[in-house]
Amino acid sequence: MIYLFGMRETHLRTVPTPDHACPACANKESLSLLFFSRYVHLFFVPVFPFSRRTLLVCNNCQQKGPESVIPPTLQPMAQQLKKQIGRPWWQFFGLLLLAVPVAFFGFAVLSAKPEKEQQQEEAAMLHQPRIGDVYVLNTEQSGKVALLRVQRVVPDSVYVSPSKLLEGSFKAYQHSSKPETYQDVSYAMSISALEALHTQGRLYDVLRD
Repeated sequence: MIYLFGMRETHLRTVPTPDHACPACANKESLSLLFFSRYVHLFFVPVFPFSRRTLLVCNNCQQKGPESVIPPTLQPMAQQLKKQIGRPWWQFFGLLLLAVPVAFFGFAVLSAKPEKEQQQEEAAMLHQPRIGDVYVLNTEQSGKVALLRVQRVVPDSVYVSPSKLLEGSFKAYQHSSKPETYQDVSYAMSISALEALHTQGRLYDVLRD
């Protein structure tokens, strides 16, 4: 596989300096400072800038020189302009693309409840069930879960309707609130049996609106 990785340079700005003479031809009407920004790219997508470059150009004698040949009288102006001229935002495009999933993951981690606290909340909801609660259970099919929706609550037990299909957890969570997800039949389960499944890790989530 060929990875198109490399460095490129883009022109940022040209600033004429009519009050300064060219070191080569002494012409005061044709000297300019050119500012460039170098950046890393991957598959031609800019990732991040890493340096800037200043070039001294005379349109009269066509002489070009790096920052080291800029006359001492022009050095302060060149340094000040170099600081003032910012880099274009698109040179950070790769970092912005990377920042989106990193920020999403960081938000998910920070907003997630500690496992112990989550288990305690689930245990409390199992102990005091409500109509509409949905229990998420692991199954023997790898990656598939079953849903049980509470249809009726009686002392020490609940009547639940199982989901029609076993699905991956992502789809199951999407469909958990839809009535058509569940079978028309229901059966009783004791609260103690549900709590035992939770302790064993087979019932690993309780969804409540």
